[in-house]
Amino acid sequence: MKFTTLAVAALAGLNFSPAAASFFIYWSQDPVSGTGAYLYYFFRGHPSCNDVINARAYTESDDVSRIQGVVCDGAGCSNGKFEEVKRLEMNTDFGHYTIYKDRGFGLFDTRDRNLGSCRPTREHSFTCGAPFSMSGITMFYCDSSVNP
Repeated sequence: MKFTTLAVAALAGLNFSPAAASFFIYWSQDPVSGTGAYLYYFFRGHPSCNDVINARAYTESDDVSRIQGVVCDGAGCSNGKFEEVKRLEMNTDFGHYTIYKDRGFGLFDTRDRNLGSCRPTREHSFTCGAPFSMSGITMFYCDSSVNP
């Protein structure tokens, strides 16, 4: 197949890229309820405290097939060694996805389509004061077509 200059220019104008977005998953603990529940945040970049306060925090659950939340399997879910997370399933406002360690930390949708890749990381943290002392750390960085 031979591409014409016009076809190449048209495709370039579309700015097509299968990995058009990237995002961070942050891990935190609930500072308000006293339960110490794990919380998960999704940001396109490193958040400001204003971003954190206004963001939706997803709580951990045993099953997120019918409810929004996050399921985390593996020792890395509680010890902060995120490379030990075996599976992170997320049912969120922006979709239902799962990261699998045994599949190279690929990001998959509910139809088992690979939508990108993630890597465990602890490269950034946040600490925010009033009204509550909130802190969190990056858990994963994902390159994907998913856009939270």
